[in-house]
Amino acid sequence: MKAVKGNKSTSGFTLIELVTAIVLLGILSVGISGVLNIGTQIYVDATSRDQIIGTARFAVERLNRELRTALPNSVRTVYVDGNNCLEYTPIITSFVYLDIPVAPEEAAKTIKLVGNEADFTVIQIGSDNKVAVYPLRPQDVYLSTDKVFTLNSLLKSGAGDKQWDISFLNDVLFREDSPTNRLYFIDDAVRFCVEGRQLVRYVGAGDGVLMADDISTSEFTVDEATLNRNSTVIFSFTFERNLELVTFSHEVQIPNVP
Repeated sequence: MKAVKGNKSTSGFTLIELVTAIVLLGILSVGISGVLNIGTQIYVDATSRDQIIGTARFAVERLNRELRTALPNSVRTVYVDGNNCLEYTPIITSFVYLDIPVAPEEAAKTIKLVGNEADFTVIQIGSDNKVAVYPLRPQDVYLSTDKVFTLNSLLKSGAGDKQWDISFLNDVLFREDSPTNRLYFIDDAVRFCVEGRQLVRYVGAGDGVLMADDISTSEFTVDEATLNRNSTVIFSFTFERNLELVTFSHEVQIPNVP
């Protein structure tokens, strides 16, 4: 008889194949995780950069717009509680006056303005506002007793359709006339202060409002006006977040209208 030989069959992996597969999978996982980490870090950096740029643009644009409404020669740098601040007095509006009491004239409690009724009804002028005439230095705005006076009331004059009377709390005597007979209605002073890493805005004695954060360095510079040029305000900020640095520097000219 002939013996029947059976066929041998093999299945599964050898130990060497298993070890090789594990090593290859480990290498692939390390490579993939590295790619994912790089992509995640790129996203985080781009997001941080966009947030910094957005914050910086808002702060710079806000300062730029507000400073353009500043009373001529009212912008100055001050330190409040050890914090560097940029301060200015905003203009509500301006009008031409007919006459104001100037030494050696006698003091008066009322003066006359010229303007259309629509010009006065559009603006909001109250008894807590002030008027200023021909300020030449910041001291004339914040420390003067003969350049800025507190308003009491604003009434239409019976002398003409375009004439208005301003009354003050007390008799006033201005130091000098404006070359263009211009009188400014002004509001409470505004300060932008850098407190730690934050830019905070204050109005008068009110509470501060956060304008920007993540500020690592800042600088305010004010070049006062001369006979040949307007006042210039230069401010620069460096914003930092997650090792991302963005520096913004801006210059604003304040028209020197007497």
